[in-house]
Amino acid sequence: MANPDYGYCVCPVCQSTRAALRIAANGKAYISCDACVSNIRTLSSVGDRAMRAMMTERAAGGDVPPPAPAAPPGPVAEPQPAAVKKKPGRFADALDVLTGGGK
Repeated sequence: MANPDYGYCVCPVCQSTRAALRIAANGKAYISCDACVSNIRTLSSVGDRAMRAMMTERAAGGDVPPPAPAAPPGPVAEPQPAAVKKKPGRFADALDVLTGGGK
């Protein structure tokens, strides 16, 4: 059995105004267009919200609520660069002797 229509929107492929917005079994929205025989699905919650925002008309009995807004991300610690260990240059010994650093 096909998923019932949740609403209607403009098809992004053929620009038909009667593309059906449906809700899949996993709870994500998808567009099904009979005019160009295409199904447009998204894998992300951002795409799901964008598809639901495209809806221009709610279908009769389209009682599936839009998704709740995503929680804002918590603070993210900045990655610290690893300490770079320098190897001594060709004249490190001579420089230590001249500057007195080799004592």
